[in-house]
Amino acid sequence: MRKVMSTVISVVALITCLCLSALADTWPAGLQARYDVLLNTLRNRDLKAYDKLYTADYVSVDPSGKTVKRAEYMAGIADLMKGAKKFTCEVKYTGVKSHNGIVDVSFDFSGKIAKPGGTIAFHEVGTDSWKKIGKVWMEFKTVDKVMDVTAPK
Repeated sequence: MRKVMSTVISVVALITCLCLSALADTWPAGLQARYDVLLNTLRNRDLKAYDKLYTADYVSVDPSGKTVKRAEYMAGIADLMKGAKKFTCEVKYTGVKSHNGIVDVSFDFSGKIAKPGGTIAFHEVGTDSWKKIGKVWMEFKTVDKVMDVTAPK
């Protein structure tokens, strides 16, 4: 039984590595680095730098289908981050698809925002759409399947 369980664990680990490797191979050059910048701007609560990652016509679509334009989205992020002392997060990329110069990145994103009044927890599952403007990847759309935000605790 021990040997069977060890073999099963090894096979699962191999499949996981192969899947992650296959996903990594589909990333266009420079896009993973843009996500690193995006996450670091949030961790550092640098909303000016965060703002620069998005196109002027960026839209966010919530799970109910409601579309929010860039200005309202950025105001919501600023409000959420107001007074934040710490931002922690974890993201799992679940798919990357390229078509006609656009790259769609599916993700599962969760984390916490520590504020003086308590900690806000969040969980988002969705797809970001990116396009190159000049030589720079810019995010122009996010469509969420899940967006849960838990009040401060």
